[in-house]
Amino acid sequence: MQEPLFRRETQQKINRLLRFFTRQHSGGFLLAVAEDQRIISSINRQLVAAAEQQGQHLNLFFFDEKSDLPLLEQLRRAADTRSQGIIFGNMDRLFSKNKSPDQDLLAELNFGREAIHRLGKPLLFWVSPANFALLQRRAADLFTQRAASTLFFDVDGSETNTAPAPLNTAPDAGKVLDEATEQSLLDKVSLLVRQLREAEKTQQPRARIALNIALPLAENLAELDDPEALQLLNDYAADFRDHDPDALARRGKVYLLMHQFQQAETLLRLALEQMENPAFDFPRTVALIDLGDLLTRTGRLPEALSIFEESTTIREKCCATQPDSATYKHKLGQAYSRLGETHAALGDLPKALTFFEDQTKLFEALHHTYPQNVEFKNGLAISYEKLGETHAALGDLPKALTFFEKDNALETALHKAYPQNVKFKNGLALSYQLLGWFYETKLEKTDKAKENYRASKLLLEDLAERFPDYVEFRKNLDWVKSKL
Repeated sequence: MQEPLFRRETQQKINRLLRFFTRQHSGGFLLAVAEDQRIISSINRQLVAAAEQQGQHLNLFFFDEKSDLPLLEQLRRAADTRSQGIIFGNMDRLFSKNKSPDQDLLAELNFGREAIHRLGKPLLFWVSPANFALLQRRAADLFTQRAASTLFFDVDGSETNTAPAPLNTAPDAGKVLDEATEQSLLDKVSLLVRQLREAEKTQQPRARIALNIALPLAENLAELDDPEALQLLNDYAADFRDHDPDALARRGKVYLLMHQFQQAETLLRLALEQMENPAFDFPRTVALIDLGDLLTRTGRLPEALSIFEESTTIREKCCATQPDSATYKHKLGQAYSRLGETHAALGDLPKALTFFEDQTKLFEALHHTYPQNVEFKNGLAISYEKLGETHAALGDLPKALTFFEKDNALETALHKAYPQNVKFKNGLALSYQLLGWFYETKLEKTDKAKENYRASKLLLEDLAERFPDYVEFRKNLDWVKSKL
């Protein structure tokens, strides 16, 4: 089963990886760097499927830190299977903590480089950009003995994960706001700027200004991707209290939105240290989700999974204490979604499917109880899309089609009710794109595929014209045009 829909330059790199695995040679290893870790599982599946079409088997290997076996022994056993090559899926785990055990693991890999060559099979290491730089410093000998130059997959390297255009779940510098949302944020900013000037002019206490005006202003500016958010927090940094976990978490979220990951992580972890009291259960889950998103963006997926699991456990407890709370159900559904996405990125699709099903059950219940709630309806549409993608990847095509059609029906209703809403128009365009991709590549029904591609094209043309600086709309439009 081939994973389609990557940009031409990206597909060429994937083909280079495939040639590395399938050509006749005695082993060696390559490094691949993915800025967006979410594309790794899709590339891995494409490599495995393409190799199988050539009669070869690739083994997707994950280091088991709970095993008593050393890292190199685990690799040797993976090489002893019937596989012709090995994909090391979680090398970033060796960097995830600055403690001696993990440093020893990396040293073991570095000093055992000759043992890697003796495996006699090609080996691919996936690593995040930040850890790639560490690898060059901490495992220089290993780095210099790679079989060929490193392949870099940038953040725009994929137009899809397992399908044409994934919904972004982590903070995204390229996000686009519809006119109503943007205007609402601008109005809030304007009001808060006036309040800030008045407060500074009348020399109100700076601690009060920092918490009640500067922080809300920074939050709104960050939603607009305005760098003034960072300047504002820096100006008032000395005026925030060190023992206010809510403010710490909110400041961390601003830095996260502005892609200042080191500052964001420091503040979020400080906030979580002060949220151990059960009274902070719900705000703690929000900070955990933000930290999990940060870890995902920086390539630390196993650690992100642990964080999302903790958040989900707390949210399940909140739901159990207040089973009729729509807010708690909604937030629990989002937590299930994070778990599903992370398991999918780590290659465990059956586990991912379980959490996407849990998410869908909650959103179906919310939509049934509150049929006019737009957010619940949109959440249900997204959950159907994820179920469709996962069933397609697992080979259950009838179920995949059912969920893609359900997603499309809800997206159609949302766009009809709110025709100027950018998010809903884009969601409908992507649902048509998914259906087109599915009919073309899975069911081989060209006419149905083109029917859906044409519907997507009309919507994307409007979006690309209205937002010429937003590259994702143009990329998706170009891809759809290439299919017609």
